[in-house]
Amino acid sequence: MGFLDRSRAGVPTSTEDGDIGEFIEAMSRADSLCCRINREDDPVVRRALLEELFCSDLDPETDVRPSFRCDIGCNIHLGRGVMVNYDCVFLDSAEIRVGDHTLIGPKVCIATPSHDFPVEERRKVRTVARPVRIGNDVWIGASATIMPGVTVGDGAVIGAGAVVTHDVPAGERWAGVPARRMARWNPSGS
Repeated sequence: MGFLDRSRAGVPTSTEDGDIGEFIEAMSRADSLCCRINREDDPVVRRALLEELFCSDLDPETDVRPSFRCDIGCNIHLGRGVMVNYDCVFLDSAEIRVGDHTLIGPKVCIATPSHDFPVEERRKVRTVARPVRIGNDVWIGASATIMPGVTVGDGAVIGAGAVVTHDVPAGERWAGVPARRMARWNPSGS
């Protein structure tokens, strides 16, 4: 099993692994494509570059605004009618799957890698990646962070600036640091 397959499978990896070059090469490819995507003004060319980055076709109604950054790209799967707003970062050492009609606000970070190891191991950039799943019709507010292994259920709302460390059930509204269920939600503020 190669480095990228081990990473996707949640097997710990590090810079000391003999096949780390596979990861470095994939990151270099993604970095180059992200730079091109973020400079491209022509929406047709930008979409073609995004499809190359994600290694799949995008739904015609799905939109990813610049600037966008990711680690690998091919581990990102976007559903129909997804909106990824400006300045988002998806760290996709494992799979990130976003459901249909989900709205992702500006400056959102979705991270699959974790470095929760003793200091000596972290010095070797010891990493374990866990997939992130975002359901259909989810709204993630500006500058929210979705942590490794989290699942956000269909129709959930994540408040701006939230740090989501646990699964969010379908239809619930979560906010805060760390994010927690909001007892009551009133979007009009009255």
